[in-house]
Amino acid sequence: MANEIPAAVSWDLGRIDVFALGKNGHIQYNFFAIGRWNSWRQLDATTNSALIATSLIRNDLHIWIRGTDNHIWHVGLGANGAFFNEDLGGGTNYAPAAISIFVRSGNIKIGKHFVFHVGGEGSIFYKVWGSTWGPWISLGGPGAIGQPRVTSAGESHIELIVQGKDLAYYRNTFNIAFWGGWQSLGGMFASAPTNIGYGINGDNTFNVAAMGVGMDLVLSLIRS
Repeated sequence: MANEIPAAVSWDLGRIDVFALGKNGHIQYNFFAIGRWNSWRQLDATTNSALIATSLIRNDLHIWIRGTDNHIWHVGLGANGAFFNEDLGGGTNYAPAAISIFVRSGNIKIGKHFVFHVGGEGSIFYKVWGSTWGPWISLGGPGAIGQPRVTSAGESHIELIVQGKDLAYYRNTFNIAFWGGWQSLGGMFASAPTNIGYGINGDNTFNVAAMGVGMDLVLSLIRS
């Protein structure tokens, strides 16, 4: 296996699906179920960047990568149990970010996939799937560098964190249907955020893991 960190997702109790980058650039796949691991299998998709795995419901698997052509690619599990590759276009020098959540529209909850990438001049672009794919939409941004990071505390909510070219972190929040705009979190960091996620204490805060100068940091932020 290559040095990129594997991606993992769970869509049921006792189930873990793992994706990793093989030495030949192909995605390798394995899963844990009924108390044991199965055999690794190779998928057709190739990448030289980090992998992102998401899931909405049972038997629902999605992998998001930057292809060797610098396009954003979606690798999904079809109804027939086979994986398929889908070119989403775009163009980036960094791995994408992606999240699969339910978004409420009136009394209806719609499963959606959001995928993000850093485009020209550091602008952040995103694309949404509801039942079909929409266009790439620009969120502008602080001249982002590195891979964006996203997390969610529940339906209709997304926290997006990027690093600007001034090395500070910036935050943008999606609620129901609208983005709140970019907010500087200040600081000067050695890299893009290494991970973000909500804790389990239910206090409405989420943490951003970061690499400072000579130290690892965790920033605790209040949900908007």
